[in-house]
Parts: sequence; structure tokens; C-alpha cells
Amino acid sequence: MPFQVVSGHLATPADFMVTWENRSPEFSSIEAVSFFEPPLPPEPTPIERWEPMAWEGPPENVLGGVVALDLLLARSEKAAVAISSAIAYPTGLDFTVELRLRDDPPERLGMGAPWEHRRSQSGELPDELFRLGVQFQDGSKATTLGTGLHGTFVVDSHGQAVEESTRGSFGVVEGDEPKEPQVPDSPVLVPRGGGGGMRRWSESQWLWPLPPEGRFSFVCEWPALGIALTRKDVDAAPIRDAAARSRPLWDEE
Repeated sequence: MPFQVVSGHLATPADFMVTWENRSPEFSSIEAVSFFEPPLPPEPTPIERWEPMAWEGPPENVLGGVVALDLLLARSEKAAVAISSAIAYPTGLDFTVELRLRDDPPERLGMGAPWEHRRSQSGELPDELFRLGVQFQDGSKATTLGTGLHGTFVVDSHGQAVEESTRGSFGVVEGDEPKEPQVPDSPVLVPRGGGGGMRRWSESQWLWPLPPEGRFSFVCEWPALGIALTRKDVDAAPIRDAAARSRPLWDEE
């Protein structure tokens, strides 16, 4: 490439650069702003405050009253069942069930929690399944065998879990159509989490509604561990007194 002379000196690359001051007329339409402007932020979406239905769990804005049940519900040569503690609310009772095994569990119990065994399609309950229930004086009852809140599963001939029911009546989803929540017409027991292993297990349960005045019963059965159908009556007065001591944490908005 031949050398070029500009204004009496040898040209350098700077002589051919176009700056804002020496730009040609064809660049006169360029604006002194960024070509790529960020988009406007979206309009904020209001967040709806979620609150559990009274039958789904304890109210989040209430400090419940503690009541010591210390109830040894059942005991055999192999296992024991106890209701160790409870927190009472105006809408229900949050309590913990404790399971203890005297020795390491038999192999047929498997590795899962005792309340996770499901019935077969024949409808029979396996002996390994721990069952718990509550019954009020009027005869109404709730059990851990199915509340309608989570769906009930059975095991098909291939060993696969198949859902039997949905939460439809409790107002979540039935198919693709949401339903309005409907108040249950009988007491409800809702599992709220638990765990353990080998010789010790515990699980929290939510009982709705609060037991009425008088006495009510805790009922359990665990055939594989030698615990036959067992019922213990409890006075509801201390529980209702504890619920009366509960108090809201913040004013409702």
C-alpha cells in the first residue's frame, strides 16, 4: 500500500478517524443517547396473603396455649404409643404422637415411617400400618387413614401407587377447575410432618375443630407390633382452657 502525505507530513491512522467534532454531515442525525434503552419496569403485581383454612392447620397469627397431655395411649411388649405435647388454638389442636419400639423393627416394617404403609387394592389394611384417630362425644371421628386433604393412595398389582381421590371437596383442584373451599362436615386430622428411624418416630397432627366440652377419645392400632385397638378418654377442659389463653400476635389488617 503506497504511503500518503497529509498537510505536508506522512499520514497516520489518526488522520483518517472521524470524531464528533470533525464528523461528516451524514452523521448529523446521531443523538447523544444510548441506542439500546432498557425497558420500563413492569407494573408491580399485588401479592395476595395466603392463609390456611381453619381445618388445614393452626392459624399463623396466633400464639397457642400449651397443654401437657403426657398420655401413654398404648403399650405392648414390642412398642408404645404416646401423645406427648399439644398446643391449643381457638380453631383446633396441634399435637405430637410419639412411637417407640423396644427393639429394632422387624424387616417387614421396611425403612419408611410406620404411617406410610398403604392398603392394597383389596381394601385390607396392612398390619404394618400404624393407625391413629380421634372421636368426639357425638360419635364423629377423624383418622389418619385419609382426610381428603392429600388424596388416598392404593397399591396396584404392579406395586405402583394409584391416587384414589383428590382434594376437590377441600377447595384446591379437581381436574383443571378450581373449587371454592367447603367446610368439612366432620372432624379432620391433618399430618404436619414428622420423622425418625429404627426405634423412634414422631409426627405432628392438626385436629380440627377444637374438641367440644366434655370428654373425647384418642384411638390407635398397630397389629404388627402387638397393639390391638386401644382407646383412651381425655377431658377436653384443660385443652379448651389452653385455647382460651391463646392470643393474636398482630392486629388483623
